[in-house]
Amino acid sequence: MKDFDMNYVLELTKELIAIPSVVGFTEEATKRIEEEFRKYHIPFMYTRKGALIATLEGEDNDYAKMVSAHVDTIGAIVRRVKSNGD
Repeated sequence: MKDFDMNYVLELTKELIAIPSVVGFTEEATKRIEEEFRKYHIPFMYTRKGALIATLEGEDNDYAKMVSAHVDTIGAIVRRVKSNGD
């Protein structure tokens, strides 16, 4: 995967922020992120709740890191998440 220049990152961030994505209606934002994963051949999968999970190989795969981000405007609506993801 190539190194990204900061202008690319900033422009993509602005584009993603501009996509309306209220709770339960995140398909457009998620599809846009999927396009980026496909463009850079990043393996990904969807969870049964519609979240994206991508995996990037690193120089040392014994030292794993995770990044998580919301694509919706979740606010204070979620009270709890059950063990099955609901």
